[in-house]
Parts: sequence; structure tokens; C-alpha cells
Amino acid sequence: MKPLAAHGGAAADLIWACAAAWSVFELVLAIRAGRGGGRDRSFIPLTVSVVGGLALGLAASRGVQSLALPGPGWWPIAVGVPVFALGLGLRAWAFHVLGRFFKFTVVVQPGHEVVDTGPYRVIRHPSYTGLLTAELGLGIALGTWLSLPACVLPPLIAFSVRLLTEEQVLARELGAPYRAYMASTKRLIPGIW
Repeated sequence: MKPLAAHGGAAADLIWACAAAWSVFELVLAIRAGRGGGRDRSFIPLTVSVVGGLALGLAASRGVQSLALPGPGWWPIAVGVPVFALGLGLRAWAFHVLGRFFKFTVVVQPGHEVVDTGPYRVIRHPSYTGLLTAELGLGIALGTWLSLPACVLPPLIAFSVRLLTEEQVLARELGAPYRAYMASTKRLIPGIW
């Protein structure tokens, strides 16, 4: 049986509602974050990777029926949507804690300092972790084994490249305090990486 999200109806509507809510959420973040300045344009491939991951996940959910997650049809929706919401919540919390330092580009602003409170106590890039968790939630909700990596891998690769560049810039510009912070926290997954 194909996943419910591929059948249309309420499950598909819920997936589209999540995607629409996410788009509005990101637009609000972009407006509130304002211009990042500098010459960094890495947000373009990052955006393409996120949208591309979602598109691949949608295509995978309509693919081979034998790749559907096992069990009753509604469980992927029941698990995936809360995971998606958790991811957006983490991203919003990271935005709130970072405040004026949150930008969609890699830029060090006047008065920039290391933020190590809230989710930044545990991981260096909670905003990226939140975004990847939201993608994971949609991958689960789409209900196939293939939709999971299709949703997560493109943005994971793109954000991994971005965060390495970001860390180099911050370590150079903020110096010893940021290097000490790097030594005491993991990048995306607490205690792992």
C-alpha cells in the first residue's frame, strides 16, 4: 500500500500545510533577520538543498509501494508531523537566543560575541539541527524508506559544508572565545557530532 501522503486527502493536505507553514516561518525569519551584508551567497544553495530534499521526498513517497514504512498508514503522519514541529521549534528558539546575530549569511557584525546560552549550550548550530529535524519529520510523514534520506541528505550535505565555513570565519574573527566554545560543544547532534 502506498503511504497515505501519496494518496491525497487529509494526509497529503497536512504535508502541504506543513510545507506552507515552514515557508511562512522562513520568510518571517528572513524579514526579521534583515540583510546579512557581506558577499556570502551560500543561502542560495542551502535553500535549493532544502526545497530539493522536500521535492525528492515527495517523489519518493509516490514511488515503489514496497518501500512504504511498515505498519498502519497513519503512524508516519502521527510521528512525522510532531518531529517536524519540534524541528521548527528548535530553529525558532535558536533564532530567538541568537537575536541580532542571526543572519542568513556568514557575517560577523560589530559587537559580535559568542552566544552559549539556550540551545547553544549544547550544540553550535541548533538552527541547522532544527531545520534538519524538520526535514526528517517530513521524511517520516511521507511514509517511505526512501523519503527519509531523500528529505534529509541534500540539506545535511549543504549545511555541513556551510557550517565548516561558518566556523572558520567565527574562529578567525572571534578568536579564542569561539575556539574554546568549539572545544566544548558538538556541531549538530549533542555528544555525537
